[in-house]
Amino acid sequence: MNHPTIHANRGQAFEKALNTTHSQYKEKRIALIDKTSGTSHIGTYKGRALYFEAISTRERTRFDLSNIDKTQYERMEEAQSHGAICFVLIDFAVFHEVMFVPFSTFQINRLHASTGGQGSIPKDDFEHYGYVVQKTKRARLDYLLLVDMMINAKPVAI
Repeated sequence: MNHPTIHANRGQAFEKALNTTHSQYKEKRIALIDKTSGTSHIGTYKGRALYFEAISTRERTRFDLSNIDKTQYERMEEAQSHGAICFVLIDFAVFHEVMFVPFSTFQINRLHASTGGQGSIPKDDFEHYGYVVQKTKRARLDYLLLVDMMINAKPVAI
């Protein structure tokens, strides 16, 4: 049976899971991550700066780009220009699934939207541009496994 209070608190459950994860990372001396304001998080991991947004949505078919406001977007762009690893964690609450999406995906889609394209990213696109965050022994939402993947990625020659 579905309880209305459970549905109303899905964003809070995501926030609690992130807080637990950040405590686990800190206790194990893996990373230091703090929530700064709203949905913004900053930290350090393996000597690298991290900057990310964590957003919960009940949408089933898309993620609206407006979920990341102009100030949040500009801060991530600025942090990335200084070498920070930037990404968005999206809690698709109806699917009980948290996706890790590199910030570059939002940059491309926002540029596309500014020239008349969609103001949202279809949920199916995240299967190509994002990664499901897994629970591991070291953390409840072990998104740093995916940060490792970004750190170790080799640039593609153009």
